[in-house]
Amino acid sequence: MNSVLDLFSPVAGVQVIFKLGFMPQDDELFELTCEQYQAYYDSAEDDDEINPDEKVYMLLPKDQQKYGEFAAGDVIAFTESDITTIKRAETL
Repeated sequence: MNSVLDLFSPVAGVQVIFKLGFMPQDDELFELTCEQYQAYYDSAEDDDEINPDEKVYMLLPKDQQKYGEFAAGDVIAFTESDITTIKRAETL
């Protein structure tokens, strides 16, 4: 379980929106459970990039058809920083 992308610029946020095909809404993002956090940290490729104080959210789209497109793979996880970047990209 990793973030979709390392989101360091609004351009990267726009890329995520286009890759998903929709703009994730706040009510489609749910904080990981304790077990999911543990799996997230265990699967991290670069521990230096993980901020243990930052919340991590999984994407569960309201539109079941959209969810079906992602349900077959891993959980799509966004950090608080990722979400901020995506929201900035939405305003471009």
